[in-house]
Amino acid sequence: MKFFILNTKGGCGKTTTAVQILAPYCFSKNNLKPIVYDLDTMNGESTSYLKTEIFEHKKVERLTIDHILTESDVIFDSGAGKNGEESLNQLIETGMFDQIDNFVIPLTSGSESAVDALNVYNSIIKNKSDARILFVFSDCIDPNDFPLSIQFSAFYDSFNTTSETASEKYKLFIIERKGCIVWSQMYGKIAYEIGNENTRNDKLKLLEQLISNNRDKNSINETSEQLILINRCIKFRHYLEKNIFVLLDKFIGDY
Repeated sequence: MKFFILNTKGGCGKTTTAVQILAPYCFSKNNLKPIVYDLDTMNGESTSYLKTEIFEHKKVERLTIDHILTESDVIFDSGAGKNGEESLNQLIETGMFDQIDNFVIPLTSGSESAVDALNVYNSIIKNKSDARILFVFSDCIDPNDFPLSIQFSAFYDSFNTTSETASEKYKLFIIERKGCIVWSQMYGKIAYEIGNENTRNDKLKLLEQLISNNRDKNSINETSEQLILINRCIKFRHYLEKNIFVLLDKFIGDY
């Protein structure tokens, strides 16, 4: 599978979608690491995951046919601003649109993000009318607390649709705002791999040992905080497996 993530607006969740959602999704299918090509020369976020065992990260300055024809699962993080525009232009110039299985357009609730998403959508459709396009509402507050129709009103206005009809016209899903996504970066891994039952059991045993041996409070507090992160990542992993991965399966299977 080849995913191309596009939105020229910065900070709309492209890298988060690439490494925290799509990379573990691909990995879960065959237990093989997908390649994440980072095309954003200004983005340092993707290099925060140097200890991950879920994907292989490669930073490249320019998209080439060799990158697109890579045989393994590939995720392209196009970058923002000029980097995003150049990535899209390179895809057009090389005539490689048909080699991309899925286009993914993340966006946040702002109007600029929605307008850029619409421009990217139109560019994709212009070059490949039957393209698989998935919208991702990134950094979303729980819709039960804050309705999507209000959170992402800029998207519905830009695309001349409503929250009721959008799901019929477009493929989309949400990524709820989760602290463990950012927290996991501190350990050089993604939330999916930290959210492991075996890791939690090992950390519980370590905590018990520290307490029983009357170790210093700093070690106990640090281990306890790590356990909190692991538990939150386990919940996030279940959320991915039971919700997002199922939606991605349906998205791919609908075409």
